[in-house]
Amino acid sequence: MAKQKPVDSPNAVSGKVRATEYQGTWVKITLEGASDEECVVNMPDTEFFVDPINTGDMVRVHWKAADVHPLVGSNRSDRPHASGQN
Repeated sequence: MAKQKPVDSPNAVSGKVRATEYQGTWVKITLEGASDEECVVNMPDTEFFVDPINTGDMVRVHWKAADVHPLVGSNRSDRPHASGQN
């Protein structure tokens, strides 16, 4: 997740932080405006507390193509994805 430096990737979305919830060893971050559906990021607390974000911050979330796991039977082409995986 990046606050400052934009990440240019097909596997990325931008949104505004709606909520952050400390869950022990990780932080649940809920974004609005990233897509038509709710976008939730689970981040290790060790990474989150290096550069914490706040409600209302605009962020860009990105992930590795290898971490994409399409749902069986999902033919949606409107979501960011790894090339050749849907």
